[in-house]
Amino acid sequence: MSSSTVDNPEAVKRYFRAREDIDTRKKEISDELKELKAEFKGENFDMTALEAAYKISQMDEDDKAESEFLIDAYLSASKEG
Repeated sequence: MSSSTVDNPEAVKRYFRAREDIDTRKKEISDELKELKAEFKGENFDMTALEAAYKISQMDEDDKAESEFLIDAYLSASKEG
């Protein structure tokens, strides 16, 4: 560890303030997401399916195709035997 980190308490304080700000914003976003999910659950959406559809919609085309292929393969395998 370099001594410059210990000799610069203002930098440490600046880091702590920035980190606290980021943590606060993360909590606010998390709370907003919980509210959004509760709203749609209240409208009788299947949140598991809606979240899965959202995740797939955010994938690039190659990842989406691979995911769909694997899902189909797993479903087919589950029917065998």
